[in-house]
Amino acid sequence: MERVAFDFDDTLSRTDVQRFADKLVKSDFEVWIVTSRLSDKAVMRRQQVDSTDWNRDLFAVADSLNISHHHIVFCSFQPKYEFFWDNEDFLFHLDDDIDEVNGINGMSDVAAVHFVPTIRMEAIDKCKELIK
Repeated sequence: MERVAFDFDDTLSRTDVQRFADKLVKSDFEVWIVTSRLSDKAVMRRQQVDSTDWNRDLFAVADSLNISHHHIVFCSFQPKYEFFWDNEDFLFHLDDDIDEVNGINGMSDVAAVHFVPTIRMEAIDKCKELIK
């Protein structure tokens, strides 16, 4: 099964990107979310708050797209390329943060694609080319 990854904030949080991810899930791609966010447990430790729903919006989208919670990676503000170093079997990672895109492209074999909302179809078209 082919693996693909999406950033969450300002990427998979958008309904247009969710439609693309949904098509991939329905085509038997293994879709992952790789986010800079802290996990709920890390938020509780760091902020000393009892918040088990800090990432409620992210989990709601994952559930609506049938993305397994085991396929959600919280990078806790560490560079995402650190995750992709050890997980280079992804076809692409779509992200709106150019620094993350450049880091992943420079430090791993994963093709990171820059998502710019104003030219979103160009980024999605690049992802589709990588799938072929």
